[in-house]
Amino acid sequence: MKKKETPRQRIWLVSCVVDSITRLEGIWELSPESHFASANNYRETPTRKFKLNNTQRSKLREALFEIKILTYEDIGLINLIIKKKDKQILDFLIKKLKENKFTKLGDDFFMEKVAELSNRDDLKEIIKKIDNLNYMDDGATEKANQI
Repeated sequence: MKKKETPRQRIWLVSCVVDSITRLEGIWELSPESHFASANNYRETPTRKFKLNNTQRSKLREALFEIKILTYEDIGLINLIIKKKDKQILDFLIKKLKENKFTKLGDDFFMEKVAELSNRDDLKEIIKKIDNLNYMDDGATEKANQI
């Protein structure tokens, strides 16, 4: 039998996500079905076990916008708070990509989110070409850079 969530648990987990040291644990607990850490499923929108209220989502958005360098773990945070046609997150991701303020692991995800949020078919096509590359092949990184 699954235990029901409690408001105290939600409050605790949101505070975990806000703190960079415990962020990953909080994200994992708030969205255990997202599997954002899985290379095969990291682009799927998570199914949340915990229902966040507007105040909690606002705190998580503030935490995202304070991040100096985006890391792979921040994919989970973005998945928790992103809205359809989310211009604020779109602008934030574009800024980070232009400033090269992200780690290499996850950069494809950030670029895909930009393509999705901007609804640009040309960017979606580039992502599709990159996704079709086999990184085990010689010269795959160079091919990706050319795309």
